Amino acid sequence: MSLLLEKVYNGEMALRKNLFKSPANPDDQRIGKTKSEMETLLNKIQVEIEVENNLNIVEKELHEKRLTKMREEVKALENDDWMHRKITEYVSF
Repeated sequence: MSLLLEKVYNGEMALRKNLFKSPANPDDQRIGKTKSEMETLLNKIQVEIEVENNLNIVEKELHEKRLTKMREEVKALENDDWMHRKITEYVSF
């Protein structure tokens, strides 16, 4: 029998595997914490991005409404323009 098989049968390999897969390994706990911290951070960033995108959409819609209202005012003033005298008639240069 080979030396590796003897070690497996004697339990030396099983002990090594259990030793390295121990849940009490501080590196594993640190990795778990960093993963959960990273997920929390990613969630916060995702929420911030979505809020910023929604805010941009709302601002764009409000801007379009203001432009539409201003266009309507300009058309109304153009329609009433014939009723009023030009400013140059009041002020002579």
